Amino acid sequence: MSRILSVRNADFNCLFYLRKEVLLENGHHPIYVKLKFSRIGHVRKSTGYSCRPEDWIHESQRVRSQIRGGMELNANLVKFAKKALEVHHQIMDMDVTPPIAVVDQLLFGKQPSAKQKKLHESLLTFPEFVEWFFDNAEARLSENSIKAYKSGFQHLYAYAKSKGKEPGFRLFDRFFGDQFVRYLANKRISNNTSGKYLTALKIVLREAVRVGIQVTNDFESYKIPSAPVDFVYLTSEELEKLMHADLSHDRVLEHARNTFVFQCGCGLRFSDIATLEWEHIVGDNIELVTHKTKQYLRIPLNRFTREILERNKEMPKPVMVYANASQNRMLKKIGKEIGLTERKVTTKYYGNQREDSIVSKWQLVGTHTARRTFITLALERGMRPEVVMKITGHKKLSTMQLYISITNNVMQEEMAQAFG
Repeated sequence: MSRILSVRNADFNCLFYLRKEVLLENGHHPIYVKLKFSRIGHVRKSTGYSCRPEDWIHESQRVRSQIRGGMELNANLVKFAKKALEVHHQIMDMDVTPPIAVVDQLLFGKQPSAKQKKLHESLLTFPEFVEWFFDNAEARLSENSIKAYKSGFQHLYAYAKSKGKEPGFRLFDRFFGDQFVRYLANKRISNNTSGKYLTALKIVLREAVRVGIQVTNDFESYKIPSAPVDFVYLTSEELEKLMHADLSHDRVLEHARNTFVFQCGCGLRFSDIATLEWEHIVGDNIELVTHKTKQYLRIPLNRFTREILERNKEMPKPVMVYANASQNRMLKKIGKEIGLTERKVTTKYYGNQREDSIVSKWQLVGTHTARRTFITLALERGMRPEVVMKITGHKKLSTMQLYISITNNVMQEEMAQAFG
């Protein structure tokens, strides 16, 4: 005898019940299901099955197996519950919450009604789908990521216009990836930035496929352009010089310097530094949930972070933060003022073209320099990579290694230690 148990947990609930107030022509009442999806809410739908009220067993959510077709009906309800759980997992894996019409397609395998179809098809225009994606992605994407993604789509719309085409799903044939990258290269957009734009496009198109929109899978073959990145970091000597530089002549520059030194001492992203409150300083640690990855981090204080907290102890926040662009301008000004004049060769790739230029180190300093400085100096000073990853929130060593720079002095010292 098959038994149907309701499936319940904090995120999902599946409960069958008989609609006794609805009488069908054959004297039966429809069997409904009440579903709870954590990202959608409650959904009540007819299962398409029915029975007489005297044959329905409320406690076990099944029909009496002795009636004609009873065992088959119960088996079908079991299959329905399993299918609903599969749909729940699909929804949890989606980057954005799908409309109810898409849930109907996944759960019942049927096309939406004419009214639903009209509503759902309004999402089938690519720009509207992109807008819907961003409206529903705030819980999973950081504000900076959304801003970068949107910039890429503005270039995409401009590309479509330049070709006399509509920015629709049909645009993304197997040739689009290379053509779009060449277009961006001609607009003086580097390969790394083009790669970010193309990655964002693929994420959005995968989401379109997940929610039931017909999209050719040619986009999966698009090659993501990339090139070595010219990162810069401060040496131990430069960081000490920066921390103790006399900037009392300009209070704004002094605040910008203090914020940067604090960041160099803890490795936090600028987006997390920007929202830091005194409540995040717990005992001898910084404790917070990061904006980008939603990770809980517990970072021990050190000489640099304690010094800045002491300097700012009378301020309403642990560090004074300006807009990212303003902070970058001030950091370059400070770098020039304290003598970060070492010459650096920078390389950028635009499609197949390579361009080299020589600049002073201060011209390359920005807010992200602090995170790279922390990682590089931490490793140079003997911290184990797994400990550094625990502090920075990196999940993969390969990702953190993108930030690592090793100075010539360190190489010489370690060579001497190893081989004399």
